[in-house]
Amino acid sequence: LKKVKISSSCSYPEGMKGAEEIITLVDGIPNGNLASVTFYFNTVDPETYKQNIKHFKESDLEIVIYDADENDMPGLPSAVEQQLMIVDKAHTGKVTAYLSLYNIDTSKKMFIGLRKPASTNNDKSFLLDCLCSGQGKYATYTRKDTSSPWERNWSCAALKLEVKVEVK
Repeated sequence: LKKVKISSSCSYPEGMKGAEEIITLVDGIPNGNLASVTFYFNTVDPETYKQNIKHFKESDLEIVIYDADENDMPGLPSAVEQQLMIVDKAHTGKVTAYLSLYNIDTSKKMFIGLRKPASTNNDKSFLLDCLCSGQGKYATYTRKDTSSPWERNWSCAALKLEVKVEVK
C-alpha cells in the first residue's frame, strides 16, 4: 500500500456552511486501486468542542471522487456506487472508509471529498478538519448542490485526509 497524506500543523473546523459537497485535489496518487480514504472530524480545542457539541448530529456522508480535468478542475465522477460513512455526533478524530471492494482505479490527480444529504440543513452537524494554509499548493471546491457550479473555497486550503492505494 502507498499513502498520500494531506496535513498541516494548522487546521480549522469547517462546517460546510451552505455547501452540499466539498472536495480537495489530491496530487501524486500512484496508479492502482483506491484502498481507503481517511477524513478527520471535530478535532477542535475543548472550548470550541463544548460550544458546538449541542449542534452535532450523527451524520451520513457520501464519499465523492472526481477525475481532475486538464485544468485541474473537477471532471466526471470516478466512482459510480455510493460509498457512505457514518460519523457519530460525539466522535473526534479520524474516520476511515475502506473502498477496495469497489475497484476504483486511481489516477495521478483526483478530487476526493464528501457530500452531505440535501436534507441536512444544519451547518454544524459536524466539523470537518481543513488546512488553514497552502492555498497556493492545494485546491478545494464546494458547491451548493449537484446542479450548481463548483466554487473555489479559499478559506479551506485542503481537507485534512489520507488516501491509501493498492499499487498495481
